[in-house]
Amino acid sequence: CIRDSYEHALAVAQLDDYQPKTDLCDFLCNYGDLLRMTGRFEEAAASFRQAAEIARDNYGGEHLQTLYPLQSMARLHCCTGDYAEAREMLNRINRIHEEAEDQDHVLMLETLNDLACAQAALDEDDRALATALRAEQMSREHLLLTSRSLEAQLALRYAVSGTDGLHLATAIAAKRAPQQPAGLKRAFEAVIHWRALVLDELVARTRAARGSEDPEMAALLTEVRLASEELSGLTVGRMKDSAGKPATGDIEQARKRKDAAERRLAEASTAFRREQENLKLGLAEVLEALPEDSALVAYFRYQDAICVGPGKAPLPSYLAYVITGDSEDVQAIPLGTAEEIDGLVQRW
Repeated sequence: CIRDSYEHALAVAQLDDYQPKTDLCDFLCNYGDLLRMTGRFEEAAASFRQAAEIARDNYGGEHLQTLYPLQSMARLHCCTGDYAEAREMLNRINRIHEEAEDQDHVLMLETLNDLACAQAALDEDDRALATALRAEQMSREHLLLTSRSLEAQLALRYAVSGTDGLHLATAIAAKRAPQQPAGLKRAFEAVIHWRALVLDELVARTRAARGSEDPEMAALLTEVRLASEELSGLTVGRMKDSAGKPATGDIEQARKRKDAAERRLAEASTAFRREQENLKLGLAEVLEALPEDSALVAYFRYQDAICVGPGKAPLPSYLAYVITGDSEDVQAIPLGTAEEIDGLVQRW
């Protein structure tokens, strides 16, 4: 029924007098995704090629709008197991992004995650890990910008779920742990940073809800909140609509206003200053605080996209990171699938 509705709408959109053709490009991408998910790969490829042609005719070959059908085609190549072709296409998309200076665009994150999957499938694990961690850092920075303007439940749900990049980094690091201890450390450090961000966000929201009896402190908190919301609005607006995005200069000016407001608050508030410092803590600080005769076990549930075949959904799995006070090494112990572990926990 959904497919029939798509095909009817597509027939209307393809009429010569239908305007604008850019809407047809978006429609063809969505229709191609539907065909891909239902296994009609050849028809999906034809839909993506038509969308790419329309985008090139309207924007030119190097415009961000031309990248959506290219990314959809790259995902189709991954579904059919042609990871080498997908990797080349995703590298091209990534290059165009970097030259356009739109590195915080949502498509950039999706491209990096898809590229990490393709690299891992081709056993380019070092490159895949670096790509996944880059996506994780970008996503964490975006959450830091936008979380204060989100409703509390939505912000916490997004934060706790982690990011695709973090899940990919964990899966790759677990796969290569014996051969790549440095990569394992980087993956665990990403988990530490992400969890610190979640906890600090909870503390910040509690402090904001209680408010401040000091009028000067209350004014500084309001200044930081308004500056953060301004920067978040500009950033999210740019991520959602690359055609009418705010100028880079507007975003940079908003970032400077937010930084200045946070500096003023940090000078006046010990708690806020400590919160800002906590965001910089990583694996080295955790190891330093750990007594020599102790150990720390961190459980992490992640979506394993590495162990499944082309076009398959990631497999929810558990892994334990282990560190001890008398060593700088990090161990990663795969515990099994979430279905298996959750079942054991429920029976226990």
